[in-house]
Amino acid sequence: MKKRIICFVLSLIMIGSFLPAAETQAASSVKVTSIKNTKNGIVLKWKNSKKASGYRIYRSEDGGKFSSYDITNKKTYTDPNVETGTTYQYKVRPYKIKRYKRKYIGGSAASAKITSVPRIVLDVVHHAYDDRVVITWVKNYDASSYMIYRSTDKVNWQKIDIVPYDTDSYEDIYVEPGVKYYYKVQELKFVDGKMYEGIKSAASTSYDDPINIYKKNKINIKTSKLHPYLQFKLKKALKKCNEKGIYLIITEGLRTKKYQDSLYAQGRTKPGAIVTYAKGKSYSSQHQWGIAFDIAINGPKKVRYNANMIAKAAKIIKTVGLAWGGDWNGFSDMPHFYLKTWGATPYKLKKLYKNPTRFKKTWKRTVKSATPLYASTKLKSGPVLATIPKNTKVSVYYYKSKGYAKVVYNKMTGYVYTSKFKKI
Repeated sequence: MKKRIICFVLSLIMIGSFLPAAETQAASSVKVTSIKNTKNGIVLKWKNSKKASGYRIYRSEDGGKFSSYDITNKKTYTDPNVETGTTYQYKVRPYKIKRYKRKYIGGSAASAKITSVPRIVLDVVHHAYDDRVVITWVKNYDASSYMIYRSTDKVNWQKIDIVPYDTDSYEDIYVEPGVKYYYKVQELKFVDGKMYEGIKSAASTSYDDPINIYKKNKINIKTSKLHPYLQFKLKKALKKCNEKGIYLIITEGLRTKKYQDSLYAQGRTKPGAIVTYAKGKSYSSQHQWGIAFDIAINGPKKVRYNANMIAKAAKIIKTVGLAWGGDWNGFSDMPHFYLKTWGATPYKLKKLYKNPTRFKKTWKRTVKSATPLYASTKLKSGPVLATIPKNTKVSVYYYKSKGYAKVVYNKMTGYVYTSKFKKI
């Protein structure tokens, strides 16, 4: 009897050796190839030897249990929601879509563990003087302090100082005349008594390099399609910025409904990041009404949207009477400038004119009879600059409810009664 039992047990063992263990996870066709800290968060990349419709991402924090975190149809994943000092690990599991349902086609592949470090410091720029170099950057508000690095060849970097968390500039006074210096800035953060070093910034760029290509404005739009008053303000703004050594790229002007809807789709139904919250079909962008333009700083690509330089330009541009999107609460649009006559949104324009086509008809008006061009808003008692001949078109800067408009005639700017205009 004992021999029979032993033989039966041995048979089960042999059969079991040819069967997969019930608790053994199926091998994954996925292989995680890299995981690293970047300026956007932790980036995970993988390969897959089989076709898949998508991948489910699982995440573990500080050695805890894995939980379902997200899905993607790409072979890379960026996790921006990470905290300095926390150790993360990820698993990637492939699936196919069958009958509108996800069906997993293998086991999950695990990444190596990685500890999140502070974010990269952006927009590091230096300005060289005779006796010092001033470095500026955009503050990271979670920083404990910043480490400053210096180089003369962009290869060998030396730590030169540590500055407090609430600093966004640094003066290097230990410099030699005629030597070209470069700088990097690194965020440092203390968590539970331990210091974590962030990703070093890119090498600083100087706005003092005598590169003629950057010493002029670049107008990448048709300014003639902007509102006449905005054309006037733009010219003044460019001149004032140039006097301070700032040269601009005008990147956006009038937008069509189709173009605005295309921008709105970006980050929603089209690839890319969200760049606007205004729908074209509802005429919700100031650009569609021709009363706004966007800028960049004329310089190397990596500094065209330097926050400090755009803020400096904005301070100048606002002196000519334009409003700045960087002053908006909630959503700050730093490259954006606009005529403030109608407020911060197109709401008043839509109420007055319904659509941009009707509004544009008010930009140029024809006088129905010989009309005085007054020098001031005191039309009856003020001096007359000229007489505008009958059937002459004038460019209109703006209208006033008192019944007059500011216009341009024969390069002269003055005021006329709106009752003298022909009906549109």
